[in-house]
Amino acid sequence: MTSIELNNLIKEGQRFNIFDTRAKERYDFFHLDNAINIEKGMLLENPAKYMNKNEKYYITCNGGNSATMVATLLSSQGYNIEPLVGGMNPMVATIK
Repeated sequence: MTSIELNNLIKEGQRFNIFDTRAKERYDFFHLDNAINIEKGMLLENPAKYMNKNEKYYITCNGGNSATMVATLLSSQGYNIEPLVGGMNPMVATIK
């Protein structure tokens, strides 16, 4: 799923668990509703503090690469987490 697709579902009233690992300045400029801004290192260091293995999560970054890496590592630990394809760059490009 891309950030644009997820944003469209949010606009329709659906709610999601979203982690945004971008720098605070970029997050403050624009973020998806309900997204939690968190450093990827904090999330990887103690995922149980932020996540429940019975819930679905999405994770995003600028271009998608680090979110994919984090999602892969957390998935291997039993978490249901999916990176947003292309990160937030496609979404941010639509608001510039």
